[in-house]
Amino acid sequence: MKYFKISSKISSHYLKYLFILFISIAVIIIFNIIRVEEVYSKVYESEEQFRVDAIKRSVNEGNCEVILSPRNRNLVENNSSLLFYQGLCLYKLQKVEEALEAFEAVLKLEPDHTDALNNKANIYFQYLHQKEEALTIYNKIITKEPLNINFRLNRVLVLEDLKNYEKALDDLMFITKIDPRNSIAWLLKSNIYKNLGDYKQAIFCINRAILYNPDFIEAYTNRGILRIEMGNKRLGCNDLVRAMQAGSQLALEQHYLLCNK
Repeated sequence: MKYFKISSKISSHYLKYLFILFISIAVIIIFNIIRVEEVYSKVYESEEQFRVDAIKRSVNEGNCEVILSPRNRNLVENNSSLLFYQGLCLYKLQKVEEALEAFEAVLKLEPDHTDALNNKANIYFQYLHQKEEALTIYNKIITKEPLNINFRLNRVLVLEDLKNYEKALDDLMFITKIDPRNSIAWLLKSNIYKNLGDYKQAIFCINRAILYNPDFIEAYTNRGILRIEMGNKRLGCNDLVRAMQAGSQLALEQHYLLCNK
């Protein structure tokens, strides 16, 4: 009887230690499983990020085939950054409707993605001719990024087309204040002043555009036409000849119309 009691105590202690050992082993196994899952997840994320970066590099190098490949469809559809690059590629390939769908997909994931909004507005204005809708979008993104010059230049083009010259000038004044050497802004400012009938300011602005970019062919073409309209045919035709020599088809046409009489 005494032996049985001692034996029971030993068995009880043994079971207790065995239970503790079992729990410890279980905890170690679970911990290692979690670690393995974490490592696998990091490896997967690392591999996915590697593929994302590789696709972006190919697009930046001018290769759109990779991002448009069906093999990468699932990866692209769940990544707003890749969707945006896909939109740029489709836009570049003149697949405007598909590009717009890509930018819309970006905006479902990131409603405030200003670059996607900017490209959406560009498509609305340039291809769909929905000027007011484009202007609304430009107003929205400029509110978010008031110092973005490209956004303001795009808005100027819409405002000029809508003949809202005063607001277009406001944007151009702002741009040339923060970036005085922006030749595109000076060119557009010249166009606005010409539309307003202020040829003195128009010629001043176009001269600035050429001063800051001596190879700005469009500016030489515009100045040539402007000078001829102001009565200075010789200098105007010289500007058109310079633009023609650089390959401007518009300058060639205007030279034939204005300088061969």
